[in-house]
Amino acid sequence: PELVSREFGDFFVETALRVGATGGVIVHSGGADSTTTAALANKAFSRYNLSNPKRKLELVGYMLPSNTNSPEDEEDGVKVAKRLGISYEVLNIEPVAEAYKATNPEAFEKTYDKGNLMSRIRANILSTKAATERKLVIGTGNKDEDFGIGYYTMFGDGAVHLSPIGALPKRL
Repeated sequence: PELVSREFGDFFVETALRVGATGGVIVHSGGADSTTTAALANKAFSRYNLSNPKRKLELVGYMLPSNTNSPEDEEDGVKVAKRLGISYEVLNIEPVAEAYKATNPEAFEKTYDKGNLMSRIRANILSTKAATERKLVIGTGNKDEDFGIGYYTMFGDGAVHLSPIGALPKRL
């Protein structure tokens, strides 16, 4: 695990430095995938920052709840962010989703379509945060969910710069 952790970390740092990024952003639910990915990135950035205090890399966690999420997800995300010592923000996306009713009311007729819309809204917010902060979007999808089941939302949870655990089964 230590070797794999270091390899992931080196990948985060090398990629961020190569593209001139100031770190990474992650949607953080407090679940296993986002917690693992955030811990790996934060550990790597912290290790790098110790020897490079003039050009630090930062990880920012975003909790992007809506009415379709359990309040416990947001609470778990905040707890993990605090425990890891990473910056975080909670931004309720429900007002953005409600605005779509004016142009795309059909997206609210089926749970499937609304779920995909919510995923795309999260991706849009996260990629905009990443762009304005000059950070990379770090994905949290795993092999079982993204490739085993074969489902992720195009321009949603699949819209990331890095997918570090994308090749790992959930159990790993």
